[in-house]
Amino acid sequence: MFQQFIDGLGDLKHKPVALKQVKKILKIEEKSLPKNITNYFVEFTKHTSHKWQRKDKMIFIWTTLKYLERQGRTDLKPNDDDWIALSEILGAPPELLNSKWIGMLKTDLKQSPWTIEEDELLKKVMTQKFISWTHVALEYNRISPIMRHAKQVRERWNNYLDPDLNKFPWSEQEQIQLLQLVQKQGKKWSVISKQIKGRTENQVKNAYNSLINSYRRNHMQTLDSDDIIVSKLLSKLDPPHKQANANTPMIQPLPTFQQQLLMQALFIERFKSMAFFAQLPGFLAAQQQQS
Repeated sequence: MFQQFIDGLGDLKHKPVALKQVKKILKIEEKSLPKNITNYFVEFTKHTSHKWQRKDKMIFIWTTLKYLERQGRTDLKPNDDDWIALSEILGAPPELLNSKWIGMLKTDLKQSPWTIEEDELLKKVMTQKFISWTHVALEYNRISPIMRHAKQVRERWNNYLDPDLNKFPWSEQEQIQLLQLVQKQGKKWSVISKQIKGRTENQVKNAYNSLINSYRRNHMQTLDSDDIIVSKLLSKLDPPHKQANANTPMIQPLPTFQQQLLMQALFIERFKSMAFFAQLPGFLAAQQQQS
């Protein structure tokens, strides 16, 4: 399909791309695009589902620009139909091409704060089911006047909009759970956040750093490592299961066979002593007065 596309370009195939105009829209540093596109395409097909190399981006940009140029378009804003057509030409999924294109746009989206209107649109999108955040971003960008990268969409939802998000201060139980998980699994915030209900990666990391930094401020002379500080913090906190045990009556263990024999021997000796004293007149008189 790619070769058919090349053959159908005619003279456009040899016409240089106006990079000055393209660089106003896309983040590219190249001074020129490759001339032997066919060789580049052979390399491109090996990376359609993996991390793209420089050559992959160049063939993608060149093909997209020539596709739009053949249609007489200068807006450089491919739509859903365009991505489907380019997908057939390049042999890559349309959502992948759309995501890569958005990632190369020269915009200030990373610095642009989210608006209330954008939040509402994202909430609407998230009522549907998607297989990846790339698909979520594609649907969001389809209905939003402001485009957002998949990473931005994911972080906005996970850190701010998710209704299951716990925004309350950390409880002592959560702090204990966090420290115990760090002891067992290390500082794997993504893994740990999945085990503490309603807490995001950022919340988990910030809570841990807050605990460690607070300890260091209160112990200015300490040279303890983070691992040692975690152990000391856990020793000071009262885990919930200890509090539960404190309110639970102790169950006395059953005596062993040897202990039973000893108790029987002591009882017999005491009984003999009582029988001996019972024979004395003074003991009998005292017992009668008490009764």
